[in-house]
Formats: sequence, C-alpha cells, structure tokens
Amino acid sequence: MAVVLVVEDDPKLRTVLCRCLAQRGHAVVPAGTGADAVKRAARRPPDVALLDLRLPDTDGLQVFTALRRQIPEVAGVIMTAYGSVPSAVECLHAGIAEYLEKPFEIATIRAPFTAFPR
Repeated sequence: MAVVLVVEDDPKLRTVLCRCLAQRGHAVVPAGTGADAVKRAARRPPDVALLDLRLPDTDGLQVFTALRRQIPEVAGVIMTAYGSVPSAVECLHAGIAEYLEKPFEIATIRAPFTAFPR
C-alpha cells in the first residue's frame, strides 16, 4: 500500500480522509498546513500527496511543487471547494494526477490510491 500525505486545514475532513485511507491499508501522514506537510514529507516521503488547494499558509499546488523537488516520483491529488477550469488546467500542467471538487463522495477519494501499491 501507499504512504499518503493528507494536507487539509479542516481538522474534521482531515480526520475522515485519514481514517478512510488507513482503513484501506495505506500509511497516512496528516498535515494541516503547507509548511507542516513539507516537514513531514522530509521525515516520511509519501507516494501520494492529497492536497487541499487553499491552505492557511500557502496553496496545495505550491506544496506539491516543493514536494516534487524532494520526491520527484510523488503523485499529487488536489481537492478544492473553489474549482475552476483555469485552476484545474494549471494543476494538471504541474503534474497533478487528480483534481477533485469538494464536496465529494469518500468513495471517490479512494480510487486514485489503488494505483500506488507499496
């Protein structure tokens, strides 16, 4: 299974996502800010980063770019409540594998991780 970095500033949603992914057998590394995510990724490199687009200290795309410098093979999934076509295109050009608009079904969030066994 995969090591999944979950970067979400809403503690309730972060908890639900982490629990859901852990139940599927993934090792989960939670973070509430971009800075915390980069620090945690340095200690435990993720296979996948599940990132909120809007974070209190930065945005998920900038975090993904920083992660890619450390871990070139990391896959990225962006979640946002403020989805737009330009934002989605920017994310996809940056190498994001999935772009999910909130709210979404929890079953949706499970799908991208089946391709990242560990």
